[in-house]
Amino acid sequence: MFPPDRLRRVDERIRRYDADGESEVVVILVATFLESLMEDMLARIMAAEGASVQLRAAVLDTLRSVGQRIGKLFPTLTGVAFEDAAAEAGLPEFPRRWRTLRAERNSFIHDAAFEGTREVLGASSAKKALELLDEAYRLFARINNRFVAGYRHRRRDDERP
Repeated sequence: MFPPDRLRRVDERIRRYDADGESEVVVILVATFLESLMEDMLARIMAAEGASVQLRAAVLDTLRSVGQRIGKLFPTLTGVAFEDAAAEAGLPEFPRRWRTLRAERNSFIHDAAFEGTREVLGASSAKKALELLDEAYRLFARINNRFVAGYRHRRRDDERP
């Protein structure tokens, strides 16, 4: 099931924070949550390709940056750029908006490492973050259907040990 129950529980908490007006917490959690969705999706794609748990963990541990995971690992595993997968799902602006969200989060929680430190993440940032989260479910479900479910069905006859 996608997303897994543990991530669904996090989604519920994020939405409670939004209802309580905790915009900063919402933006931080959504940005982190989207990175978790990407990691989970990459692990699912590798599993569908027959990669062992140890290999999946090693690859994800080696490529910790979400930028590397999106820009290098995703296209290596799928043969499609993440931006193209998003466009095919009808969400061509998703990657750019996700980069913007990550930049906002990073400029808020990191001090010296980022120029233009943000002092506040307001309600408008939280609203955009939640819109992105809703779109992410559609996007990752399509990616799952294309690169995970399809592979599993085709590989039944030639399962790897």
